[in-house]
Amino acid sequence: MSKIKNNLDSIKNYETIFVGTPTWTSTISPPIRAFITMVDRKDKTIIPFGTNKGRAFGKGLKIFEELCKGGNVLKGYSKNLRIKKKRCLNVYNN
Repeated sequence: MSKIKNNLDSIKNYETIFVGTPTWTSTISPPIRAFITMVDRKDKTIIPFGTNKGRAFGKGLKIFEELCKGGNVLKGYSKNLRIKKKRCLNVYNN
């Protein structure tokens, strides 16, 4: 599992935490998994969101819920960031 070097004490000042992750093989990324396990989730509202390039959030929300025991995990959001080549070329050519 990834390790986070910074001190995360300031997170205790927040009631709501938005946690975003790229989707890695239909799940959350290792650095975000490390972050979640390092912070105190008790009495926190956690709002997960993910980005992907074709695959949905997959089992990511379920993993968020499992890792965030003691916190209130709201419905997650996933956004597909796939850009079609033709549309991308139009942006650069205009």
